[in-house]
Amino acid sequence: MRTPIMARGWLKFEGGRMFDHRHYVPTLKWKKGEYCALQALPPEVRARITPLVEVVPIPWDWNNDCPSKTLDAHLANVPGQIVNSWEGGAPIFIDCVLLEPGVATEGGRHPLEELMQLTTDNGVWGIPVTGFDRDAPYQAAVRSTVIRDGRGVCLRIGRDDMLAPSVGRAVSDLLDYLAVPEAAVDLVLDFRSVGVADVALCAGAVFQFLISQPIATRARSLVLLSGAFPENLSGFTPGLGFVPRSDWALWTALLSLPELPRRPSFGDYGIGHPDVPEIDPRTMRMSANIRYTTDDNWLIFRGRWLGDPRHGGYGQYHDLAQEIVDHPAYCGATFSEGDDFINRVASRASGPGNQTNWRQAPTNHHIHFVVNEIATKVAP
Repeated sequence: MRTPIMARGWLKFEGGRMFDHRHYVPTLKWKKGEYCALQALPPEVRARITPLVEVVPIPWDWNNDCPSKTLDAHLANVPGQIVNSWEGGAPIFIDCVLLEPGVATEGGRHPLEELMQLTTDNGVWGIPVTGFDRDAPYQAAVRSTVIRDGRGVCLRIGRDDMLAPSVGRAVSDLLDYLAVPEAAVDLVLDFRSVGVADVALCAGAVFQFLISQPIATRARSLVLLSGAFPENLSGFTPGLGFVPRSDWALWTALLSLPELPRRPSFGDYGIGHPDVPEIDPRTMRMSANIRYTTDDNWLIFRGRWLGDPRHGGYGQYHDLAQEIVDHPAYCGATFSEGDDFINRVASRASGPGNQTNWRQAPTNHHIHFVVNEIATKVAP
């Protein structure tokens, strides 16, 4: 059984580095399971992370082939969710890249500017996220926010852009437009999805970027972001499966390289794929599954189609949770709120839960697990 870490504090930005390599940046698709998992974190874990929030697209009405709601209705609850999940003065990165380009609220504002204003008014230290792939209205919203709030910007650079000969000029041009100095940039090197075979090549690419681009050492924080979870579990049969945590392997491989000019923080996409899946509920056959983070792999405890009563429907989660509790990798009910939920479902002390619960509990466990990994395995 693992013991939760003690509070260690974090390096708050006061004219210098905001945080070091022993910090964690989880990228969260902003859905109920994810923000409830964040809200349930204890202070000692929250102190060691800075979430990167991706506002999800407007849900699609598949029957009428159109968005299910207006942009204003879609955004209405997001500021309150962020405030409730991340109250206090700790920074949080906010990204609207998944929303349709060119959309605006009924008042004519860009959604990023709207969200940044509303969260700031409620005491959240939000930092806008941008990249080279954003359109002119998006960049204008970032610039307006940066000038108003004075908190700097989070810049995501993708794999292809990172390797481009012109990346240095692109960084300079964008920062000049945004009126942001390098020392007020949180730099995220985003590899998105990586596999086992990609680790060595990607680590080498990051190393070359770090030694060739001044922004890498001048930015107030540096994050290596990648994901390794598959797009879906269609390739898994009922029973126990494994997914290698290639994102963690990439980061640790990079840290092991000699003469590294700067050690980045670890960032990942949690227990999901970087892309948002397009799911048509009319044809989707969802199977019961629980994703559980361990040292080198995710364990996939998979059941059968939830819509078939012969397999027990959602009642399958009682047995799947029991399989986790019985597994040697289970961290124990006191490790996290997510682990406690798994234990309660296994013992039938609570109901089997729903799809939101089974995103929330494994996500909460995952964040705890990564924070403990960094605290216990990574040198100062």
